[in-house]
Amino acid sequence: MHSLLRRQLLKTFGSLENVPDELKSFLSGISAAYTQFDHDRSMLERSLDLSSDELLQLNADLRAIFDVLPDLFFRLDNDGRILDCKSGAGTELFTSHRSLIGKYIQDIPVPEVGRKFGEALATVRVTKSMVSLEYSLNSDNREAYYEARILPMANTQLVTVVRDITERKNAEIALREGEARLRLIVENAFDAIVGMDASGKIIVWNPQAERTFGWTESEAIGRNFAETILQERERQKYSAQMKDFQLDGKFPILGKSVEIQALHKDGRELSVELAISPIRLNNVVFFSAFLRDISERKQLQHERELMEVQLLHSQKLEAIGNLAAGIAHEINTPAQYIGDNTRFVSETFRDLERVLESQDKLLAAANEELFAPDLVAEVLKATKAADMEFLRAEIPKAIDQALEGVERVTTIVRAMKDFSHPGTTEKVATDLNRAIQSTITVCRSEWKYVAEMDIDLEPDLPATLCLPSELNQVFLNIIVNAAHAIGEATNDGANGRGRISIQTRSEGDRNVVRISDTGAGIPEEARGRIFDPFFTTKGVGKGTGQGLAIARSVVVDKHGGTIDFETETGKGTTFVIRLPIHKVEAMPKLAADTSRGAGLPRTIRFIPSCQQRLNDARIRLRTVSDRSGNTALCHSTRSNLDDTFLQDKRRRLWRSR
Repeated sequence: MHSLLRRQLLKTFGSLENVPDELKSFLSGISAAYTQFDHDRSMLERSLDLSSDELLQLNADLRAIFDVLPDLFFRLDNDGRILDCKSGAGTELFTSHRSLIGKYIQDIPVPEVGRKFGEALATVRVTKSMVSLEYSLNSDNREAYYEARILPMANTQLVTVVRDITERKNAEIALREGEARLRLIVENAFDAIVGMDASGKIIVWNPQAERTFGWTESEAIGRNFAETILQERERQKYSAQMKDFQLDGKFPILGKSVEIQALHKDGRELSVELAISPIRLNNVVFFSAFLRDISERKQLQHERELMEVQLLHSQKLEAIGNLAAGIAHEINTPAQYIGDNTRFVSETFRDLERVLESQDKLLAAANEELFAPDLVAEVLKATKAADMEFLRAEIPKAIDQALEGVERVTTIVRAMKDFSHPGTTEKVATDLNRAIQSTITVCRSEWKYVAEMDIDLEPDLPATLCLPSELNQVFLNIIVNAAHAIGEATNDGANGRGRISIQTRSEGDRNVVRISDTGAGIPEEARGRIFDPFFTTKGVGKGTGQGLAIARSVVVDKHGGTIDFETETGKGTTFVIRLPIHKVEAMPKLAADTSRGAGLPRTIRFIPSCQQRLNDARIRLRTVSDRSGNTALCHSTRSNLDDTFLQDKRRRLWRSR
């Protein structure tokens, strides 16, 4: 029986035995009800105890969350009035929580921010969904940035969470500024910067790339990198390497600077330095390419190399010139002896011929008169034995051939001296006709087997102020090239000989030299590069590619002239050289005594052809030159006087003592 029911029955009946029997069954039910009630109450109390602990723990957890979150929490009614406010431990409200209760959240910030909150609250009420907004406030001379999120609750109340995003905004600003700086660097870089995806499609194209390659950014974006700017053979090499990279991740030029030939939009070839670097972002591969146009630098390098070659060439020419001058001097002296003596023999043979003719007459008369018949018979026998008739016929021919050979040697020696000009470092007035003739003589072995030489030189061509040895080298290079071109076209003369034509003309203030050949002409693809240093159309080992580059440098840079060419495939090439004419001042009168050389012209000009006329007169010449290069003084072997032989433009010969 339940203890409470027992206590009540004892108070009422004094003893349980005094309880009437008819009540015992009823009282037993009441006892059971009390017992069940106690049990239920015990269970309820236990549940209440557990719920209270959980609520306390939940409140503690929420307090901990509020403490660690860097946010402000507002509970609002539907109009935006603040019902409650909580903040994290590190959040600065700049006022107490209690002072905010009852105020409208849209009235707390500055008007501009309040307006944003009002618009956001209206949107939440209509859409029943979360709305976020960002705003900034100035505090302690710094600008702070915030993000507010407003969420609707089921009971028409609203929850607003405000977070300080100043650090994030500053990071975003710094990122944007960094991107802007990077963009400025890319846009103002002196190198062309090109970005590509893994397939080689262009995704970045900076302004320098536009200037370097001619494609605008809108034109270049989306195009294939290799097809847009790489020269054909470079394109094939790049495409093969890109395929290898896609297969095994190996790309030989990655991280290296290499020199390649690129193409401008207009088809011009450019020399560029290329460096490609891979970029991996979220497991996606990109490429950045840096390209620098080095065409000008290459040109300067070529010019420097050409200058070095020219310097070395000049040094060699000077050494060869000194050697040639020495050899020419050594050959010239005995050649003069041989020539003089041969001419002496020729003249004395004419005298001897007259003696022999008289002797023949004497012998004929003596034979008829039978005077000293034995002696006459002996002389006739000796004459017959010596075959005097043959000797008298052949000796003049032999002498003429000897004189021709001496003249040939003299011509070669003169050409060697004229061609070499050893030690000449200053420009001198030069007869281009004579320079060309000397060059033709010097290089005769190059052309005589493959070509005929046609020479059309203007007789009164004015002098040119030049460096003779370097200009001779220009003529030599072009004539030798012409011979080689004809040799290739005629199989070194096996298919007939070609023709080299050289013409000089005075045109305005320029002397013009035209050198033509009947070779195969210059290929069209090579015409734009024939004056480039080290460019040659000849086979390996047959040319250095320096000849025409040196020719252009000498004619254009050193003499202020021009060099051009006209060519036709299968018919030949003509090089046209134009050089300034040297303006010579009038020479002073040669003698004060008008009795000597009376009537001399004020302007005089020495003609080399006079030398042969004087040689014929048995006068040995000694010539001197003035500073303008005019050769005028000649010495006579028949007296101790110096005679000057000159010829004016009307070819009148003048003499002054």
